[in-house]
Amino acid sequence: MSWQVAGYETDADKPFDQGSFGTVWHARRLSDGTRVALKLVLRDHAADAVERIEAERRGAMLQRSFHDAHGMVPAVHDVGYDLDGDLYIAMELIQGGSLSDLIATGALESRAAADRATAICSFLEKAHSFSTTIEGERYDRLVHADLKPGHIFVRDTGNVIVLDFGIAKALDKSKPLTTNNWGTSAYMSPERLLDGRVDEHVDFWSLGVMLYEMLAGHRPYRALQAPSLKSQLERAIRGNAPREPLPETVPAPLVAIVNKLLAYQPDRRYPSAGTVRADLALFLGGGRPIALAEYDTPATTRVDAPRDVDDEEAPAYASVAYGAETERRPQDLALAVTGAVPSTDPLPLMPPALPGGMAADVPTTAIDVPVEGGTAARIATASSPVPRPRRTRRLLSAAAALLALYVGTSEAVAWIGAERFRDVVSTIDGPALATAEDSYDRVASTGPLDLALRWRVDGRLQSHLVGLANRVIEDYRHEQPSLSLSDWKQAQEALRWSLRLAPGDREARARLQTCEAHILRISTKPGRSDTTQATYRRAIDRFRDAARLDPGSYDPYLGITRIAVYNLVPADVELASQAMADAEKRGYSPGRRERALLGDGHMRRGEVLRHEARNVSGTQRTHALEQARDSFQACIEAFEPILGFANAARNIETCKAQVALVEKEIENAQAKESES
Repeated sequence: MSWQVAGYETDADKPFDQGSFGTVWHARRLSDGTRVALKLVLRDHAADAVERIEAERRGAMLQRSFHDAHGMVPAVHDVGYDLDGDLYIAMELIQGGSLSDLIATGALESRAAADRATAICSFLEKAHSFSTTIEGERYDRLVHADLKPGHIFVRDTGNVIVLDFGIAKALDKSKPLTTNNWGTSAYMSPERLLDGRVDEHVDFWSLGVMLYEMLAGHRPYRALQAPSLKSQLERAIRGNAPREPLPETVPAPLVAIVNKLLAYQPDRRYPSAGTVRADLALFLGGGRPIALAEYDTPATTRVDAPRDVDDEEAPAYASVAYGAETERRPQDLALAVTGAVPSTDPLPLMPPALPGGMAADVPTTAIDVPVEGGTAARIATASSPVPRPRRTRRLLSAAAALLALYVGTSEAVAWIGAERFRDVVSTIDGPALATAEDSYDRVASTGPLDLALRWRVDGRLQSHLVGLANRVIEDYRHEQPSLSLSDWKQAQEALRWSLRLAPGDREARARLQTCEAHILRISTKPGRSDTTQATYRRAIDRFRDAARLDPGSYDPYLGITRIAVYNLVPADVELASQAMADAEKRGYSPGRRERALLGDGHMRRGEVLRHEARNVSGTQRTHALEQARDSFQACIEAFEPILGFANAARNIETCKAQVALVEKEIENAQAKESES
């Protein structure tokens, strides 16, 4: 049954698409019969109904402006409200199938997927640099914020058409971030799910999910695709849970591009759509994408050291020697794999010697043996049966030959597997560590001598694993780190694997202790109980162990500082200050975060001291209140130089109010002391 809205008539009983907030119908314009896509957003009683309708209206204005400048989106014919206050948007009707329809038929070939991703990048390049004025406000870029396969149409010409600007955001230079909690969870970035943050990086994440989906035929968390599992899916994305690896048929350079697009920390992703497109072009042209090259480490050769050497016996430098790969000649490799030795001239057979000079009573027969010059010599040979020592030697020789053949064949198979694994080392990221280690172990199980992995993989792999962990540790040094418990666990996993390869690496062992201390810190539920406080003390001890293993590192002291301020009760500002001083001695430069952290420590201690003052009286109460006042005053002094950072301004006002209250309480306490 058709119905009319403001000069448009639908020609179907139900919509053909669902937008972010409304339904989309096939319709025609009554004035001239033009077929359009008619989007209707109903004004309901939801708390955000007005905001949703305004978002759709503004999105239509952005879409119209962008189409006029670049095309690539449907033309907007008309925008308005019907008599009931519902919003309608009449747009160009795009014919054909979407990217979602294409993926439903199965995974795309790698080059085809890269071609379509390149087309989407062309759209993002224009959108992210798009300048426009909307209702008197000037903007210099546009973020789509809801990219997904159902919104992407790629024409046969390679041109892309992008639908649904309902939640698109126009940004200006002075406000690089905005918040937006609408969108499709499966394509939303971790930071978007955590705090609604929206900038260009959310579009890169969505592109990464779509490229993954094109290559695999399903989204990264296949087991959580059902709508009923939305909360579990969002939890997996927020927590950076391991993703299912891409198929082995996907080339390593393209895997690296996907991994960079889906990096958990936004600053680890591509800086612009142009750099994504450039990397895809390198892949399509047979070059080496930046995503692959940036994780490469100098080629390395392992020194001859036992894999299971004890920590105290192996020096730290004995694990990996940095330099050029050692080239081996084919004959050297064959010798190493098979254990073959050059042949030698045979020795004449001699009868076995018997004790006491006894002659061997062995029946013999004479046979003619041709010799040089055409004459024949007669030698005696033992008649059957063959003596046991000779038969044993033959059996041993045969067994040795079979063993050599087995070892050689197995090592050859392992060598092929090792070369394949070596090619993908640089694509291994945190979520894929467990799967990659299983693959490594399968290769190791095929070679009895484990030569291929030792010579061709271990050095490069060990450096890459340490690099993965270092990126997490380095991120924690930022003023506002974007790390989750899962990040620390993945760093822990990378370092444990690294230490399998180089057990004597003291720096890696120190970093492992640092990661495990952070895991203990984060996974412990805050509280005042003795058990909880003892757990935090154990975490501090682990940080100190890390500092002893690597005296030049300041990272353990940053962890101690945080626990001292936010987890110990009361906050141990002296411990935090000492840890910060130790970090400075090792080259760390404190910034606004550290001032804010110490300010928080003073404020938390002041609150505890003021609370404890209520439980005592007389001179003790006055003394506790004076300590609380001093702590609040120290909080103000810490935050004043960083007024615009984090919650500095609010904390200053809070502490000023606390100082005033405590001053009155001190006066009252002193008055009571005088009366008594």
